[in-house]
Amino acid sequence: MMKKSLRVLSLVLCFVLFAIGVGAASSHTYYTNQPTMNFTTTNLSKLTNNVGSATYNWYDRIYSKGCMVTCVAMVLNNLDVSTTSSKTDIRTGRTGYLDADPFTVTYANTGFASITKNASGNYVSSYTKDPVTLVVNNINDGFGVTMHSVDIAKYDSGYKLYEITKLSKEHPEGIIVYFKSGSKSHGVVVMESTASLDYGRSITPFTAQQIQYYEANRPIAKICTHADIIEPSTTVIDPQRKQFDGFNETDKIYGEYLTVCDPINYNSYLGDYVCMNDAYIGKDASMHFSDITKIYYFTK
Repeated sequence: MMKKSLRVLSLVLCFVLFAIGVGAASSHTYYTNQPTMNFTTTNLSKLTNNVGSATYNWYDRIYSKGCMVTCVAMVLNNLDVSTTSSKTDIRTGRTGYLDADPFTVTYANTGFASITKNASGNYVSSYTKDPVTLVVNNINDGFGVTMHSVDIAKYDSGYKLYEITKLSKEHPEGIIVYFKSGSKSHGVVVMESTASLDYGRSITPFTAQQIQYYEANRPIAKICTHADIIEPSTTVIDPQRKQFDGFNETDKIYGEYLTVCDPINYNSYLGDYVCMNDAYIGKDASMHFSDITKIYYFTK
């Protein structure tokens, strides 16, 4: 399989930083769906599909609601997987095994629905649903992987950090952390965690009995993260900023342990391999660490 140019560039950059004595993160892929997509968009803006009387433009859907397909693309690209069968990339006209990026993940998500070019030079897909709403089986089949989901909605932030830390250490290619608050949702790729899993305790997975005990004794029963040992502060350092921050001071205690690739990169808030507190989800999303409901990871 040909090495991806983006990964090669990242590897070269990491080597240069290492050579000059500057610490650098492990090689990783970063895609953003906002404000400017950083993957080839030739012809993508011309691709639509119909859902009843509505027309879905794929460029617009990835741009406005494509955080999850973009997260999936980052993780699958880090896993170095391509489509399991030869497909044509309408952006370039190339036919072959396609590497994972937000468009190819969206394409796989539709089950590789047929795409035709009409007399006006536009492209029309036969798909009849929102192309960026995840269809897990289609992505699994399309890239030869298995997506796993861990539901952590009912647990507190300490337990959520524990699970995120454990899975991120097991999957250095990245895991997807999904936030849900009312009608709002967002996903980020967690690349690293600096939280400790043990602090002298066992790091074996919790048994059903342990989870039952934990649920019955919260917050007395501590789990094995630094954030659980620290008593979270509820004092807002700058009350005037609270209304503008997605994360309050308690959220930040947990978020400070995580390095993420956030697909939304607004204004000066970078999403590429930054502390969760400094990413979009921590700055502007109006969601909290406690709103994390699921973790997704892939195996191949």
